Amino acid sequence: MSGQMVNFEKSAVYFSRNTPSHVREEVCHELGNMREAGSGRYLGLPMAIGRSKNQVFRYIKSSVRNKMKGWKNKILSSAGKEVMIKAVIQAMPNYAMACFKLPKGLCKDICKGIANFWWGSSQQDRKMHWISWKQLSEVKGKGGLGFKDLEAFNEALLAKQLWRIISFPNLLMSKVLRAKYL
Repeated sequence: MSGQMVNFEKSAVYFSRNTPSHVREEVCHELGNMREAGSGRYLGLPMAIGRSKNQVFRYIKSSVRNKMKGWKNKILSSAGKEVMIKAVIQAMPNYAMACFKLPKGLCKDICKGIANFWWGSSQQDRKMHWISWKQLSEVKGKGGLGFKDLEAFNEALLAKQLWRIISFPNLLMSKVLRAKYL
């Protein structure tokens, strides 16, 4: 209706690794010699995840670290640090966490980097962490600062997806996942 068309120059076909090569070639040929997608990204997320999730999601940790590194040289008040952490750093992995269960070690490393940034320590000078991360991640009403526990937040986002599948069985996503896994 809108007149939009598929741009075949930007499009690619993704196959599972179990697909025989002759089937891949035939499908690509039928689609007008469309190229086969490699192991790239789609909407910022990896298209294929192998055995090592740490390697696949390492880009999240490095982008968080690079963002905080850029802020290290700036003089920020405690309120400024809190806003930057909550609005930027803890929001960066949200989309990936809504789709995948991130490794616990990755979540802990990101939280450790946030705690180091909060207390002002860098690789050269190590500063004392006066309150544990668990206390900092408590709600403000309970004496914490309200920072997210990324591991628990990741589980909550995935539970939300599960709730959508259960609550709305007629969604295409629900039908596909039920057909594949149930």
